[in-house]
Amino acid sequence: MLTVNGIIDTLENYPEFGYDQFVSLRTHDTFLVDSRLNLFRHPNGRWAVVFERLVFDVADCELLLQLFYYGNCITGYEAAYEVLLMTDSSFKDTASGWWLKENAQYWKVRNKRLPLSQQLTDYLKAGIQPEHSRRFSLVEAMRQLVSAHPQTFRATPRGVIPVSAKRNGKDTGAGQLVPQIV
Repeated sequence: MLTVNGIIDTLENYPEFGYDQFVSLRTHDTFLVDSRLNLFRHPNGRWAVVFERLVFDVADCELLLQLFYYGNCITGYEAAYEVLLMTDSSFKDTASGWWLKENAQYWKVRNKRLPLSQQLTDYLKAGIQPEHSRRFSLVEAMRQLVSAHPQTFRATPRGVIPVSAKRNGKDTGAGQLVPQIV
C-alpha cells in the first residue's frame, strides 16, 4: 500500500534498502542549475521517487542531468545515472571563463539550438537575480534557458522509469507506474 509513512520510512532508512547515498543538491565540483521531483505509484502498492538534478560540472565544463531512484520497486537497478546534455563546441565558444560572452548566440542542447539571452529582463522574469546587470554567469544563463525551455532539460518519461521493469529477462513486478502530482 502506498502510504506517506511507508515512503518516508524507506527514504529515512535508505542504506537498508541498498542505496549507498541520498541525493545531495550540491557537490564540491558542480553547481545546481535546476531540480525536479517525480513520484510514481502502482495500484499494487509499488512506488518510486525519482530526483532529477541538473548540474553544471565545473571541472569538465559539462551540463549533466543526474537521476536518483528510490522506492520499493527499484531493487536490482542502478540507483543513479546521468545524461550528458551539452558538450557541443557551441557551449565552449560562448564562454569567457565563468561568464557568457557578449556575442553568444545559442547553445546546442539535445541537438536543439536554444537562443541565449543577453537581456536582464529575461533573467528577472525567470526569477534569477544576476550578479551583474550587463553580463551573466554561465550558471545564470543555464537557469534562464531552463526557465524558457523546461522540457528540453527534463528526463523523458521513458528515461525516468521503465514501463516494464525486467532484470535478467524476468519481470520484477514493477509493472506500469503511474505518475503522481503532489
